[in-house]
Amino acid sequence: MSEKHQTKKIHEVLPWILASLPFVAVVCFVIRYGITIPYWDQWALVPVLGRMYDGSLSFNDLWMQHNAHRILFPKIIMLALAKLTRWNIAFEIAVNVALVTATFAVIAYQLKRTANDFGDKLILWLLPVVSLLVFTLAQWRNLVWGWQMQILLSVFAGVAGLIVLSVRPMTWPRFVLGSMLGIVATYSFTSGTSFWIVALITICATTQPKRTAHWGIFCIALAAIVMTLHLSNYAIPENHSKVSEVFAKPGVFVAYVLKFIGVALFLKGDILPLAAGAFGLISFAVMAHFLYHERMVRPAALLPYISIALYSLGNGMVTAIGRLNRGSAQALSSRYASASAIFWVAWTVVLALFALGLISKLKKTKQKPARISLTIVIAAFAVLVAANSREGLLAGSERSDFYMAAKQELISGDEYKVLRILLRDVDSLKIHRETLRQYKLTVFSTTD
Repeated sequence: MSEKHQTKKIHEVLPWILASLPFVAVVCFVIRYGITIPYWDQWALVPVLGRMYDGSLSFNDLWMQHNAHRILFPKIIMLALAKLTRWNIAFEIAVNVALVTATFAVIAYQLKRTANDFGDKLILWLLPVVSLLVFTLAQWRNLVWGWQMQILLSVFAGVAGLIVLSVRPMTWPRFVLGSMLGIVATYSFTSGTSFWIVALITICATTQPKRTAHWGIFCIALAAIVMTLHLSNYAIPENHSKVSEVFAKPGVFVAYVLKFIGVALFLKGDILPLAAGAFGLISFAVMAHFLYHERMVRPAALLPYISIALYSLGNGMVTAIGRLNRGSAQALSSRYASASAIFWVAWTVVLALFALGLISKLKKTKQKPARISLTIVIAAFAVLVAANSREGLLAGSERSDFYMAAKQELISGDEYKVLRILLRDVDSLKIHRETLRQYKLTVFSTTD
C-alpha cells in the first residue's frame, strides 16, 4: 500500500474515530451515574406494571395521558423491558443510549450523502462536531433517567422521519416509513406533534409541482387523523399554560423558544442562551437562503437540514406553549438539550456548506487559508459545545450520592426522608413500594 493511499485511508477513518469518543463518554457517564430506581414521574409506571402482572392491563393504560403527553410507544418499550428484566431500569437507560446513537447514525448517513453530493470530503470532518452535539452531556437528565426515553424516541423518530421524507423522488414506501416514524414521534412526546407541519413543508419541497398536491393531501389527511386521536379526551394539565397565554405574553414566548434553541450551547445563564438562540436562527435563515438563492448546493441536499432545524424549532414552540406559565428560564432544563442539539447539527452543516461555497469563488491562492479559517471556527464551536457538555457532567455527578441514599431507603422501607423528595405523597410511595416488592421488581428482583 502506497504512502499516499495510507494517508487517504487515515483521513477517511479518523473522523469516525474522533466521532466515537463522545459516545464512549456517554456510556461511561450512564454506567457511573445512571438512576436505577424509580424517579419522579417514573413512579406513575408502577401501577401499570402491577396491572400487567395481575393480568388486568388494558390499552387505555398505554394510551392515557401522562401530563401533557401520550407516551404510547415509550410505555410499550418500558413494559416489555420490565417483563423481560423484572424492571431492571438499567436496560431503559441502555435504550436511551441506543436512541441517541441511532439519531447520530441517521444524521451521519445524511452527512455522508451530503459530502458525496457536494464533492468535498471536508464535510465528513464535521462528524466529530455532530457527535459532540448529539451525545452532549448537556442532556444529562435524558441519559441517566430511563423515563426520559419518551423525549429521545421522539427526537430520533422525528429526525429519521424527516430525513426519509426529504429524499427525492417521493415514493409510497418513503411516505409510509416517514409517516410511521412521525406517528412514533407524536405518541412519544407532545412536542413531536410539530413533525406534521415540518413534514408537509418537506414533502412540498421534495415533490415535483404536479405531484405536490397529491402527496400534500395525503400528509394533511394523515396528520388530521393522528392529531384527532391525540386530542381525543385530551385535558390540559393544571400546571400547564394554555394557548391563549402565548398572545398574552408574546415576549416571554419568544424568549422561551430562543433559550430552548440555545440550551445545547449554554445550560446556565439568561442572556447567553437567549442570544445564542437568536443568533442561531437568524444566521441559519440567512445562510440557507443564500445557499438556495445562489445555487451553491442543490436544494435537495439542503432540505434535510432545514427540515430537522424546523423540527427543533417546532419542539421549542410546542414546549413553550405548555410551559409558558413557568417563565422562559424553564427552557434551560437539560431535558430540552436533546431537541436543541439537532438544530445546531443542522446549523453546523449549513455553515460549512455556506463557507465552502464562498471559498470556491475565491482565487486558488486564497482558498487554503480560508479553509483553515473555517476549520478554526468550527473547532472553536466544538470547544463551546464540549464546555457546555461539561456543565451537564457536573450537574449529573452532583446528584450521585442522593440517588444512592434513595435506593437504600427504597430497599429498607424504614424511613422516607430522601425518597419523599422523589415522590411527595408518602402513602402512594408505600403502596408503590409494596407493588415492587410483591412482584420482585427493580431493587427487589434479587431479594428473597
